[in-house]
Amino acid sequence: MRSVVFLTVVMMFVPICGEEETAAKRRQGAANADHNHIATSQLTTILPQSGDKEQPMPTTDVEAIKKKALDALKKSARYIKKIQNEQGQVGKIPGAGITSIVALAFANSPIRDDYKAIVDNATAFVMKFLKEDGSINDGQGHIAYKTSVALSLLCNLPEADKKRYPQQIAAMVEYLIKAQNWNEIVKEDINNGGWGYDARKKENRSDLSNTSFVLQALHDAGVPKDNPVWRRAVVFLSRCQNNPETNDAKLEGIKNTNDGGFRYGPALRSNVTVRNPDGTVSYPSYGSMTYAGLLSMIYAFVTKDDARVQAAIGWVKRNYTLDENPGMSEKRYGPESKQGLYYYYSTLAKALYHYGERYLVDSEGNKHDWGVELIEKLVSLQKEDGSWVNENDRWFEADPALSTSYAIISLSYAIRALSELK
Repeated sequence: MRSVVFLTVVMMFVPICGEEETAAKRRQGAANADHNHIATSQLTTILPQSGDKEQPMPTTDVEAIKKKALDALKKSARYIKKIQNEQGQVGKIPGAGITSIVALAFANSPIRDDYKAIVDNATAFVMKFLKEDGSINDGQGHIAYKTSVALSLLCNLPEADKKRYPQQIAAMVEYLIKAQNWNEIVKEDINNGGWGYDARKKENRSDLSNTSFVLQALHDAGVPKDNPVWRRAVVFLSRCQNNPETNDAKLEGIKNTNDGGFRYGPALRSNVTVRNPDGTVSYPSYGSMTYAGLLSMIYAFVTKDDARVQAAIGWVKRNYTLDENPGMSEKRYGPESKQGLYYYYSTLAKALYHYGERYLVDSEGNKHDWGVELIEKLVSLQKEDGSWVNENDRWFEADPALSTSYAIISLSYAIRALSELK
């Protein structure tokens, strides 16, 4: 029999939310700390049986599935149109954060031209916060994240609209490149190559969530391969991966789990902490960050056959699921397993699309048409009013505007996969 135990982790700090959780939540997290510690001896991964073979897939009516996705997208657009205010803002949280991700979701979707007003109004609202230095700063923090999403938004507008923003795009690219943490003298600085929420703060700790959004924006803006920003980013990405063969971070008391996935940062703890017999701790990988890490490696021009990419794909094959954000709970499908679920769907869809393969064969030999499965899953979760909402409110996914945006992104990439990949 297969031995199955899933490692779980604290999920990154999904955009807009993150570590600025309420004091009450922090105290609750501390109270649960002991509960989240598990012994190393308990940890295994799903291992394929020696005789496992790739299982045949049932025939799928791809066009019918794509139509189902398009219908869900149109239904969601009607919902967003209804809740967007006169200023173009969407969502319960003030500022540019959620509105920018809503606009990007539609700008990069197959229904963009049919619902152009949503994008136009949201873009106008977000761009009101553009500063002379190229940052999007609404006074609510999370500057790198908001600047990144806004830059991706501008780069995904229809060409005629995009041409109206050449100076703004250039300024935002310059701001983000300058905001990258890089200490030429202290090369072992674990912040090197990454981005944190605010480059202006004295302590600008790099994390994989912000870094992945910045790299997507620079990719969308067409920053060339020979720009040092990519080489430097790979240094940080490698140090976020649980892969001792390629992770050179020197961390006192922290040991890699060697599962090939990614965590929120080189020394940033997870939802689950593993206490090792030698007194060290390990922070296991989890779904949303592993897909964000894989996607970021691809953006940074790391080749498909690179050991780091293949290690990440190995983790994906052992932990593929659409029923939870794997690694977020101590036990499979535990109470924390749906934290950041819709963000997880969006990172999965983007990463697997850019990886370039329509089918994923998991560690048990099951062949997944992941685009079809993701569409079916999201359609089943859509509310009658066209929205999606996470019952787990961590990282603001209880706000339907945010979860709906992530679902739109996921469906859009799933449709692309079915249309373009083999």
